[in-house]
Amino acid sequence: MEFGENKISISSFSNFIVRIFVIGCKNEGESNVILFFDQDKVVFSAIVDCYKVKSKNLTKEILEKYGVKTLDFACWKHPHDDHSPGFDEVVVAHSGPKTIVYHPGFRFGNFDPQILKSECSSAQNVYSKLAALNKKKAL
Repeated sequence: MEFGENKISISSFSNFIVRIFVIGCKNEGESNVILFFDQDKVVFSAIVDCYKVKSKNLTKEILEKYGVKTLDFACWKHPHDDHSPGFDEVVVAHSGPKTIVYHPGFRFGNFDPQILKSECSSAQNVYSKLAALNKKKAL
């Protein structure tokens, strides 16, 4: 199986396990962590959004619990305060040269993080860190 430049190999279909963690707080905050396993080894990892409450970032904790050093895919769907806090720190800590990082500015090209500043206090910080990562990969 291939995902961009990342190839996923498994020993057998019977050893293939998918775990999806849905992290959320009542009526706000959501993050998803998707891990593909070959027996006990993570062979693919992805996150969609993030939600950090105070110093508690469950997305990061799950990645660390399962030994994920480098994400294969990270998606920041939209800049709202219930999907953004902590996303930048997870991606900075767990990205590598083959990590695919998706966010609105890369897809639409005209995303201005100032537009939703009133809805997302961390939009500028997340966007600037992701843009810097993308620029670094392009070099």
